[in-house]
Amino acid sequence: MKTFVRLIRRYVLAAVGIVLLLLFSGVAVLGWLGWLESCRLPQREYSSSEIADSMVETAEGLAFGAERTPQEWMNGYEWAMVLDNVGNIRWSYGLPQELNHAYTPGDIAKFARWYLADYPVFCWTEPYGLFVIGLPKGSLWKYSIYSSPDFALSMVRVLPAAALGMLLLGLVLCFWLSWRGAKRLETVANGLEALAQGQTVQLPTDGFAGELAEKLNQTGAQLQAKNEMLSRRDNARTQWIAGVSHDVRTPLALILGWAEQLEQDTLLPDSSRQKATGIRTQCEKLRTLIDDLNLTSKLEYGAQPLRRKDL
Repeated sequence: MKTFVRLIRRYVLAAVGIVLLLLFSGVAVLGWLGWLESCRLPQREYSSSEIADSMVETAEGLAFGAERTPQEWMNGYEWAMVLDNVGNIRWSYGLPQELNHAYTPGDIAKFARWYLADYPVFCWTEPYGLFVIGLPKGSLWKYSIYSSPDFALSMVRVLPAAALGMLLLGLVLCFWLSWRGAKRLETVANGLEALAQGQTVQLPTDGFAGELAEKLNQTGAQLQAKNEMLSRRDNARTQWIAGVSHDVRTPLALILGWAEQLEQDTLLPDSSRQKATGIRTQCEKLRTLIDDLNLTSKLEYGAQPLRRKDL
């Protein structure tokens, strides 16, 4: 029974371990996907806001900050430009010819958050104008998702509780399934213990352990039939030994008594008395064999107490 309890304990711990392993594996996969995405994103030395803030007014017009070269500022970007309040290009760097024109408020509204001629762009409003910087085509996918503030706040509040609830639900299901399986297996274990003690078992055959319970029922029935057959055989043998001993002892006693009388009769010739001695000797041997047979039968069934002594 201790082995059975240890087996159930290992089963429960294994189920809980699997749930925790799946949880940590999911977190690890999410972390790996995030790291992989960070490697796939365009690698930029400086953010667009840093570049926009670095722009300075000079006598010749706008220019990058003097602390770095334009190539260093634009590392990872394709082009940049600054629009004035009416949409005219005030300054540009590496601007494609197809984009070198004035922009209406409608054009600015279209590309401000997404793409300009398939270039992913970032826009920053600065005192000197609208700073627009573009990435290479196909390097970034931009898509805006809208939601109400209440929905965003509720997601922040609900997601941790939902994850914890799902984990607890998984653990509860594991414990419930383990407890249910343990009850079925406990019935089977009790049946095995009853069979070990020689008792008759009749286990219910429903559930996932039904086939095993059915086999135990069949085994119990076969053992019971064999025990009954052995019991009938032992009873028959015991009765046969007792009957033979009783039936043989009576004539044997008469033969032994007559042989002793003939052996002690002085009127008989010596040859006849010697024959009587032989008959008595063989009768005593036969009586000893019968006593040994009865003693063997008694020892087999524990009916003869043992007389033990030191030798």
